[in-house]
Amino acid sequence: MAAGREGSIQWTRDVWDRLLQPGRYENGPLVVQGRNFSLSLDPKRYPVFPAADGGKIIIDEGMTLSPMVKTILTEKDPGIRIVMGNPADRKRFFSSLLAAAKFYSVEENFAVDFGADPKLTVTSDFKIEKTSESLLKNDVVLVNVTGQHRGIPPQLISFLDKEGFHVIDSSPAFSELSDGRKVLYSIEGSRQDTIVDELFTALSAPCEKNKDLLLDDGALSGVTLSVRADRYSEGNKRKVVISFSEKNPVQYTLLRLLELKGYRVVMLNPEDDFREISEKVLSSLGLPAVYGMQPLWVDDGTPFNVRLSGFVLTGNGRNGARRFLTNVPIDPLVGELARYKGFDVVVQ
Repeated sequence: MAAGREGSIQWTRDVWDRLLQPGRYENGPLVVQGRNFSLSLDPKRYPVFPAADGGKIIIDEGMTLSPMVKTILTEKDPGIRIVMGNPADRKRFFSSLLAAAKFYSVEENFAVDFGADPKLTVTSDFKIEKTSESLLKNDVVLVNVTGQHRGIPPQLISFLDKEGFHVIDSSPAFSELSDGRKVLYSIEGSRQDTIVDELFTALSAPCEKNKDLLLDDGALSGVTLSVRADRYSEGNKRKVVISFSEKNPVQYTLLRLLELKGYRVVMLNPEDDFREISEKVLSSLGLPAVYGMQPLWVDDGTPFNVRLSGFVLTGNGRNGARRFLTNVPIDPLVGELARYKGFDVVVQ
């Protein structure tokens, strides 16, 4: 227990050193003297931390300081504050510690957004402004102390630093290994045939171009009739025909005849964009997906996430596949964060 306590105190001291200038600690016991008394505190049992306003913070982890001792300490030195609690309960303890430190501003459970689509959201246990000029001087500190999540990667720390946020994160930063089950697929082309082809590639679904489909083999009529499908896919007991050719009465009739023979026909309109094309194709393939601003990954405690417009396709089970289909350009930072979370990133 003693070793664990010392480790928690040292961890707290390490974080505190990054908030305030190191080397401001009391080396020996804290001593308070009056005309007829002298009081000292064991620095191992009652470590002393510097406060932001020049005061002193005494850690009373075991809540063993008597009311009389507390009264003597605070009356002789009004700059002394006493914080009680267990440093192992990091967030609650740090909340008390930061309140006692008298920083200019402390906000708990902070979140900040960058961009619109994609939108990057960064969260932190605490946001600290040391002085009234912290915002003007781009000297705002984000602190994560819970240690129960994957930490913030260097690329994001560098970005936040340029935005005026300095990061103190107690969690280690390590990338998830890609296993091919999570893919961020950006289709940036505007041609309908390109969008369709890239959709099938992203879905790992078979697709043939300019496929001739037999409507009548001529066995009875002596007339053989076939229809050319701009794109054709067959799988999972579904036969899908996609047409983005110029519409005319003959073409329309032939496509309807294909429907009567069990084909699922998707007719694209000239004005259909990525969203409309994807909705029609996914529906024809029996893949339920809704377009909207959606998180790239399910919230798992990681102190950042990316939301962007597109479709999310998930596999069965907790560890199933997750494919995000979008036409939003993927900037380098978003790409790096996606890879950090184990995504393969494909831009077409």
